[in-house]
Amino acid sequence: MLATKSKQFELDLLGCSRELQPLLHQLIGRYSPVVVVGALAVQVATNVRTLIERGICTPESARDIFRRLENDLLG
Repeated sequence: MLATKSKQFELDLLGCSRELQPLLHQLIGRYSPVVVVGALAVQVATNVRTLIERGICTPESARDIFRRLENDLLG
């Protein structure tokens, strides 16, 4: 069951990412890429804070996600 949920999450993540692409291209057409990435960072931080406050995510799991992101981006 866990593998099924994990697979579904991956499929949903891919689908959502594909839907975001045209929107991001529109925004980059109006704003600099740095502004768009900055705005996305603000959105991610705000949404992760909400997940923590609602008990959906722990601060520790959020830190793990951000560590992985930092590692993926910066090595």
